[in-house]
Amino acid sequence: MDLVARYRERVKAIRWEQPSVYTVSDVSMYALRRLVGDAAFERALKDRLPAHAGRPTAWDAFRTSLEQHSGKDLKPFFAAWYPAEPGYPGDEFVWPDWAKG
Repeated sequence: MDLVARYRERVKAIRWEQPSVYTVSDVSMYALRRLVGDAAFERALKDRLPAHAGRPTAWDAFRTSLEQHSGKDLKPFFAAWYPAEPGYPGDEFVWPDWAKG
């Protein structure tokens, strides 16, 4: 399965005027994994899962773990994909170079 092609299809299908965590979560997590890299993403999950197995975890805690493992500031990414008010995250987050085709 071509995950980048699937990402493109999903992004085009999102109703950006009324997005929800359910409609953007798969594409945002894929974009996030591509941004930080597989190793950092997997290490962050391993850090968070044991303490929160079967229970929700806060976005900030997950973001902090990702930042520690990737060395990247992810506040702009999380603010764009999970804003207080619905809206389009912006081309830099939705269509990074790897997603253009």
